Amino acid sequence: MDEGKIYKIVCPHCRKDQHACKSMYQKMGNEAGIGRCLYCDKLMILTYDQKNDTMAAGKWEKISK
Repeated sequence: MDEGKIYKIVCPHCRKDQHACKSMYQKMGNEAGIGRCLYCDKLMILTYDQKNDTMAAGKWEKISK
């Protein structure tokens, strides 16, 4: 099974390195997704940059306020 490309991300809360792949919605063209840190269990927003083929994690609180 093809899992797709894996992107290195850094948790914006605890700063630990992790890996993520695009969600089903990101594969359909949506730039943002949501995930939980494997270490601190806090929510993060995962943003895919199609132009540079990169993914970055940001704090969920910044978006929800």
